[in-house]
Amino acid sequence: MGSNPRKARPTPTAYQAHGGPADRYRRLTIRNERRGRLFCAFLAASPITHDSLNETPSYLLINRNQFVARRVELHLMASEPPERGNAMGTTSSGADSRVGFVTHESYFWHESIVDFGPDVEPGAQLETPEPRRRLLNLLTRTGLRDAMRPLEPNHIDDVELERVHTSDYIEAFRTLSCERGGELGDFAGFGRGAFEIAKASAGGVSSAVGAVLSGEVTRAYALVRPPGHHAERHRARGYCLLANIPLAIEQARADFGVRRVAVVDWDVHHGNGTQSIYYDDADVLAISLHQDRLYPVDSGSIAETGEGRGQGATINIPLPAGSGAGAYRYAFERLVVPALTRFRPELIIVACGYDAAFLDPSSQMALTAGSFSEMTAMLMHAADDLCSGRLVFAQEGGYSPLYAPICGAYVVATLLDSQVAITDPYGIHGSTPEQELLAHQREAVDRALDAAGLRDAAVVISS
Repeated sequence: MGSNPRKARPTPTAYQAHGGPADRYRRLTIRNERRGRLFCAFLAASPITHDSLNETPSYLLINRNQFVARRVELHLMASEPPERGNAMGTTSSGADSRVGFVTHESYFWHESIVDFGPDVEPGAQLETPEPRRRLLNLLTRTGLRDAMRPLEPNHIDDVELERVHTSDYIEAFRTLSCERGGELGDFAGFGRGAFEIAKASAGGVSSAVGAVLSGEVTRAYALVRPPGHHAERHRARGYCLLANIPLAIEQARADFGVRRVAVVDWDVHHGNGTQSIYYDDADVLAISLHQDRLYPVDSGSIAETGEGRGQGATINIPLPAGSGAGAYRYAFERLVVPALTRFRPELIIVACGYDAAFLDPSSQMALTAGSFSEMTAMLMHAADDLCSGRLVFAQEGGYSPLYAPICGAYVVATLLDSQVAITDPYGIHGSTPEQELLAHQREAVDRALDAAGLRDAAVVISS
């Protein structure tokens, strides 16, 4: 990747001039093909012109506790609908001008090495290329990959790395990578050549962010590896070797003059790296929804809200093990969307892990692919209202080779407003009792609401 020259980036003027429709309405239609019944969730809001916390958009959710997704149809309606080339919203060339996609073969050659102790037989690893490779293959097979505009990873040099990481860490990482690999933090071992692959991974996220800020695309998905949301300034952690999203944010600040960026991290593990890097920065809102005290066990509590100028710009939503669609939906309606509205970002980046999903071996959560689609639609709606639709998804965790690809395909289909049919073999679990909002889950979100000062900010209309 180091030999690829960086593409010329547009000026800040191009970014500032880029906009979107002023008045949009979204309809998220969920078809349960197994039962032949139709459920609809209407997400509607007029353009945001208010400044108070009590005038946030309202959401109408019909049959919200019976959410079962087998086929997702997302339709965008505006006073002047954008031109579309076909049912998937593609241009005549076959690539959707609104959604960018970046990946690279080197990502699948990264070797993650963790020593799980003397009683674990060698050869068993949790973080492997397979879930991501299968996601890429599914996107290709369904035509979703061809429906997006292809992007190339940016080259990341030492100057850019040092905006986030210490020079000592960079040099230690480079040295071990050139030898036989090594380990520079807990659960973060790596093989030979990892330094260059990690730079390419960070460059993929940076490329996606740049394409969105330049107006080349409105939304983008970066299918990268290794992940990045656990990496701190001075060390690797939890399979994450470089802080992909912070590196992209700092590049965006340098190239486009962007100031206020929101990061919504729904990976099941706490986004400790992003939090620590921006803990005293008032211009980066870091929201993390994660399983309570899973990893790292000593971070991600509601008491961690930032410090100095950044006080209040960190929001943690630790959810109890076993949480499903009801808990996540409640957290989004009551806290995530109101927090975004209060912050008013110029760009939203999603740290997109699929390890809160049913079947994931690293957690004890119960989300289905339909839940990831629903959260994506809510963030698309918020981005339309707040920042002209500018939204970037950066791949993080997700360790089930069977189910992570289904979840990822649902997210990409939603980003594309695509009507492609994707069968969810576990979609039936979207209507089982564990998906309902339980009392202890509501209490956990309410405690986070109080810590964030947003208890009375959301207005929810339920059927």
